[in-house]
Amino acid sequence: MTLNYKRFSTAQLAQFARDRNLNVEVRRPKRKRRAYLRALIDADNNATFRFFDLPAEMRNSVYECLLTLRELKHGWKCYPEILATCKEVNREAWEYFTVGNHSMIHMRLYPSLHDSPRRGQIILNGCKVGYDFAALHTWDKKMLNFVLNSNYITILITMQKELEEGNQAHFDRFMLGEPIDHALYSLYYLLRDAGRIPSVDVKITLASTEVSAEQVATLFSPLALYDAPKIFEAVDVDASVLQAAKASATAKVQHRHTADQLKRNQELRSAISPLEQLRMTLGFGQLMWSSDYPELIRDILKRDDYSMTVEKERQLSLAIYRYEVEINDYFAQNEARIQELAEENRAMAKDWAKRKLKA
Repeated sequence: MTLNYKRFSTAQLAQFARDRNLNVEVRRPKRKRRAYLRALIDADNNATFRFFDLPAEMRNSVYECLLTLRELKHGWKCYPEILATCKEVNREAWEYFTVGNHSMIHMRLYPSLHDSPRRGQIILNGCKVGYDFAALHTWDKKMLNFVLNSNYITILITMQKELEEGNQAHFDRFMLGEPIDHALYSLYYLLRDAGRIPSVDVKITLASTEVSAEQVATLFSPLALYDAPKIFEAVDVDASVLQAAKASATAKVQHRHTADQLKRNQELRSAISPLEQLRMTLGFGQLMWSSDYPELIRDILKRDDYSMTVEKERQLSLAIYRYEVEINDYFAQNEARIQELAEENRAMAKDWAKRKLKA
C-alpha cells in the first residue's frame, strides 16, 4: 500500500524523501520528479512494520485473505499458519477463522477397489487422515481442532465405481483404506464432546453397483446418530440399495449413549493390563481366562466384518458395563490381599535399599 504521490509537488516529494532519509540520485534535472516518485514508491513497497501496528480493519482484511479457496465446492482449505505466529495473533484470529467458517469432511468409497465395501479415503479440509480421529498426528490434530471449531460442517460421502481422474497414480498408498463406518461413529462423539456443536449437513452420493442393500445399511448405520439433514443422491443404483441407505441413516435411535463405545473398549483394555499382571502375581490367573465378557466383546466387534452399527453400540455398551462390574467385584473381594501385597512390596524395597547402602 502506498500514497498517491503524484498528487504532490516536486518540492513536497523532496521533503518526503529527506524526512525518510532516502538517498535519491538525480542524474538529470528533467527527471528529478520521476526520481523522487520512484524512490518513495520503492521505499513503501519494501517497508517493514509490526503487524499489530496496522488498524484492526486491515488485520481483518489479512485474515480474510488467508481463508484460502473459501468458496470452492470441494472444501479445500489449508490450516491458517498465521494462528501459529504468536499467542496474541492466535487469540485475535481464531474466532475470525472459525465463526462462520465452513469445513468439509469428504469420505470416498470405492467398493470395486477394496476388499471390503466399507473402506475408503477420509479427506479433512483437503488433508487425508485416518479413521481414528482421537489418535491423529500433531498436524492432523490441528486441522481436526480447526474443523471442530467450525460453525458449519458438511460431511460428504460418495460411493463410486472408480477413482477420479488424477488419483489413480496415488491409489497404491490407499489400498487398504479406512473403515468409513468407524470414522462416522468416532466423529459423532468428537462433535458432541466438542462443547460447541456445529451445524452438520450430510450428503450421500451412491454411484456404484458393487454393494448390496444389506452392506449399505450396515455401512450407514452410524449416521442415524446425527441429528442433521441428510441428502441422498443415486446414479445407476438399484432402488432397494438407495432405500436401505435412507432407512439405515435416518433410523430412530432408541437410546443415546454417553461415550464412544469403541474408545471405551480400548481404554478398558489398557486399564486391564496392570490388573492382569497383579492377578498373575497373586496366583489367580488372568481375568480373561475366568470371565466370559472379553470373548463376548470380541465376538460383538467381529460381527458384520468388524463394522460399527447402532445396534452393535448397544450390545457393546452392555457387555463392557457387565465386564466392569465383574472387575469391581474382583477388587472388592481381593482388596485386603492387594493391600497386603503392596505392603510386602514396600518392605522388600526398603530391604533392598539398605542392602545397596551397605554395599
